[in-house]
Amino acid sequence: MEGRVGTAGGVARITNLGVDVIEGSTKPPIAITIDRRVTITGSSHVQVGDSNVQDIHMKADKIVAAINSSTATEAEKEEAKSLLQRVLANPLLSTVTGWFSGSGS
Repeated sequence: MEGRVGTAGGVARITNLGVDVIEGSTKPPIAITIDRRVTITGSSHVQVGDSNVQDIHMKADKIVAAINSSTATEAEKEEAKSLLQRVLANPLLSTVTGWFSGSGS
């Protein structure tokens, strides 16, 4: 079974000392190491970690180019560009999102 990851069934009991160790109020009588390494193979666009934040930066001109090259009707394209202009002009939305600062790719 060495090298396999899984769970084992059974019954266990934790002592008062064990509770104190887990809560951090007492040092453990033996060294305890928690290994948080993760290995991922054969995948892409994977994000691993605690409290990850993924920043998204977009330039308005790239959005407009995508709108213009879409298969939407001219009226739909104009409506989308008008909505984009309204978002960019709104101080609260542009501050909150920060997407259109020009620093992204």
